[in-house]
Amino acid sequence: MKKIIAVLLAVLCVASVLSLGLSAAAADNDTKIYAIIYAKGGVPVMYEPSPTFNFDKPGWATVSADTPIAADYDFVCWIDKDGNRYYPGDKIYVDHEVKLTPLMARKTDNDDHTIRTIKAAFQALIRVLGKAFGFFKTLEDFNAA
Repeated sequence: MKKIIAVLLAVLCVASVLSLGLSAAAADNDTKIYAIIYAKGGVPVMYEPSPTFNFDKPGWATVSADTPIAADYDFVCWIDKDGNRYYPGDKIYVDHEVKLTPLMARKTDNDDHTIRTIKAAFQALIRVLGKAFGFFKTLEDFNAA
């Protein structure tokens, strides 16, 4: 009985591998992903925004109002590989995968690192919970809370 089950499992594994291979071969090789990817910057962050995807075709997309959170740095704007600056809410034409990197400026407040870390962790927690449970539909709702 054990041998029959083992043979059946082996046949199922082979069939699933073959089906994956055939579906990959049948897929359109010209499939493109049109997206804005929000990359990590040169500073450690506690919160990263989610990418903006558009799978249909090239077109205009809005730069997310969701920005990274770092303990000792403030978010300034997004920069692409050519040095163009984008601010939350700006429109950008996406005809390939666009990678935007955050430009961060060192904080100038009088708080020490521990206090900044606690504040940033709390802000990050609020954003994560807001995303997970849909508390905040827009950044304006988030800032008003």
